[in-house]
Amino acid sequence: MHAGKRRLSVNLQLRKLTVRCILRTDNIVYTDMTWIYEL
Repeated sequence: MHAGKRRLSVNLQLRKLTVRCILRTDNIVYTDMTWIYEL
């Protein structure tokens, strides 16, 4: 039981990290687009 719970929490943390990375890359792409438009 304990190992299963730990694995679940690790999976949740990884999912949060991937979501954060996706959001970060989206923000970078968005800022890059606005920068291009400002040129």
